[in-house]
Amino acid sequence: MADGDKQPGKEPPRLIRLFRYGMAASELGFAVLGGLALGYWLDGLLGTSPWLLLVGLVLGFTGGLWTLIRLTNKVMEDDRSKPAR
Repeated sequence: MADGDKQPGKEPPRLIRLFRYGMAASELGFAVLGGLALGYWLDGLLGTSPWLLLVGLVLGFTGGLWTLIRLTNKVMEDDRSKPAR
């Protein structure tokens, strides 16, 4: 049986669940840092400081939050599909 196969009624180990939550939180952080870095670089290139930095911050935060919400909804959906004990 492959590692990705799910067995019905069997809960994934706690470490895997913690890893999923950690991954979701890091997605938000990396998106914000990516938006800041891109905005900073474009500000230096175009001389528009600090406007593109702020736009990058807002876009990075929005994109990261969107990803965080999608991942959280997926985890919650997986939890709801489990049979009650």
